[in-house]
Amino acid sequence: MSNILSDALDKVMRQAVVVDSADGVDTILNIDSALLKKRLSENGSTVSPLALAILNDAPRAAEVLLKNGAHPNDWARDGKTALQVAVRRAGTGSMAAQTILVSMLEFVSDLIPVALRNTVKTGNPQLVSSILSLMSDSSTVQNTPPDPLYDFVLALKNKRKDQMNRQNQLEIIDMLHAWDSTLALPHAHTQAVQYAIKFDNYAALEKLLSLGVVNMESLPEVLQWCIRTDQELKWQNLLKLYGTLELL
Repeated sequence: MSNILSDALDKVMRQAVVVDSADGVDTILNIDSALLKKRLSENGSTVSPLALAILNDAPRAAEVLLKNGAHPNDWARDGKTALQVAVRRAGTGSMAAQTILVSMLEFVSDLIPVALRNTVKTGNPQLVSSILSLMSDSSTVQNTPPDPLYDFVLALKNKRKDQMNRQNQLEIIDMLHAWDSTLALPHAHTQAVQYAIKFDNYAALEKLLSLGVVNMESLPEVLQWCIRTDQELKWQNLLKLYGTLELL
């Protein structure tokens, strides 16, 4: 294929993806299937066609790419996979990216646990709920060792410290606890509790303590973290409220 024709197909593929034309993408792939893995230009960098679809909120184009062999673990941009790009964009509230993410996981259900772990880290309850639904419906993940998902919630950097951000964390905890009806998820570990204290995730730690899903075997070490903060009394009172200081 000549360079001129190749460049023309690259351009047409990019346009078809950006306008979310499923028929256009399918037609171009029938001409040159290698475009499925081609690196396309986007704002001075290069991206895969699937990443381009994610970044431009093009779910129909993304579905055609997935049906033709694009894989969520394929390189997407900047050293990240398509799955990582989709989770990040969906975490910001893009419903189109969430649709693409769900489509990806329907094609490759083995990646659902990885996606769940990463979506919890976004702090987006709606996104977590959608992945939990897939997790519940998928028979391929039943024997997957459980991730320390409670740890991920505690380790979220509560940067904005606003009521909505705190509420999102509490919603995610409620979702995980309701979904974890058999109590298969590991309890929150000491390091995650330390992160909660460091990032002042008081509400999230209080919630997990009230649910009884915090592992306090290393409580003396946790108390040392309390001392290092300027709110030692607040944290010690929280631990005392749930009886953990009596373990000393």
